[in-house]
Amino acid sequence: MSDIAGHFDGFRDGRIFGWATRASAPGQPVDIECFVDGGLWLRGVADQFRGDLALAGAPSTRCGFEFSAEGISGWVSIFARTPEGLVEVEPGRVFIESPPRLPNLPMAFRSAA
Repeated sequence: MSDIAGHFDGFRDGRIFGWATRASAPGQPVDIECFVDGGLWLRGVADQFRGDLALAGAPSTRCGFEFSAEGISGWVSIFARTPEGLVEVEPGRVFIESPPRLPNLPMAFRSAA
């Protein structure tokens, strides 16, 4: 059984966010890995302050993660890396569909009067 606790809170405003902590070392950062459609997309660290967790009485408040999800479309899973291997952060896979990026359009110009 893993001592990882955490939650993949979701996707908002083009960002993925959540938290992860280790019960045996609640003040230590947790390495996380984000997978999209089963392939590694990025590695990061859950070490950001989360005031909502402080209000909830969590043993650690510096266990948040947040990163850009620009361009991601697919099934996203967040895992915490432990000495024993990867542990999936609840609730498991979440489908994310990012809006397409708009091309850089030339600025409008005024006609000479």
